[in-house]
Amino acid sequence: MILAAVSFFAVGDAFSKVVAERSGPVMALWGRALFFVVFVVPYFWSRRLPETFLGPNARLLAVRSLLPLVSGMTVIIAFMYLPLGQVTAIIYISPVISVALARIFLGEPVDLYRWLAVVIGFVGVLLVTQPGTDAFDWVMLLPLLGGVGLSFNHVITRHLSTRIPLSAAIVHMAITGLVVCTILLPVYWRPLDAQGWLLVAATGLAQAVGQVLFLAAFARAPASRVAPFTYAQLVVAAICGFVAFGEVLSSITVAGAGLITAAGLLTLARRR
Repeated sequence: MILAAVSFFAVGDAFSKVVAERSGPVMALWGRALFFVVFVVPYFWSRRLPETFLGPNARLLAVRSLLPLVSGMTVIIAFMYLPLGQVTAIIYISPVISVALARIFLGEPVDLYRWLAVVIGFVGVLLVTQPGTDAFDWVMLLPLLGGVGLSFNHVITRHLSTRIPLSAAIVHMAITGLVVCTILLPVYWRPLDAQGWLLVAATGLAQAVGQVLFLAAFARAPASRVAPFTYAQLVVAAICGFVAFGEVLSSITVAGAGLITAAGLLTLARRR
């Protein structure tokens, strides 16, 4: 189930790349937010959610919802200029960065092996981005920024996990994303033809199905068993990039992605 979930995430990213190249990143993000709300919010909605949104954790919940929006925008812009697999590899540094942030902001203990995982992960990012060489592009900093944003999102989620239900966080994030993107829409609106609407709907549907499957997988099995399989998204993203866009990753990029994956798996292993 988790393999299906991350596959839907990768396919949704591929659709986002197409929409962004045709209509711009804001249109791509708005379309994904719109259909994500349509497909996901009814699934998670309950009468108690509005009370949760206005409760004592309202401000922190708002920050948690805005972070994925900013990260999503940086990533979609990066999709327009970089291979799908390369962008995905850089984003996956977020679980490793979360280790350091959790130590700083939540006071969670971090042993030597997990600090080693952080170092390995950053070495992997250096291989993927290759700063100081002709292969480096400043656009590569965008998914790295997105990964950092997701790391803060993960830490806030863990902080709120005992205070609000996960369904409330998901619905709040979906609605916030749609509202913010709709506010920007008059400036960045571009008319969509039938194919464009179909692509936008496919983006939101893929992300929505992936989210439901993702949560279902973690609900049915221990996180320590499920989480390692999330790194299969790197492979699926590389395949989607090759099939849909003819993108071929360099051996150095693949090696860097391998180190990022190893760092993430080491982090998960030390949590068990």
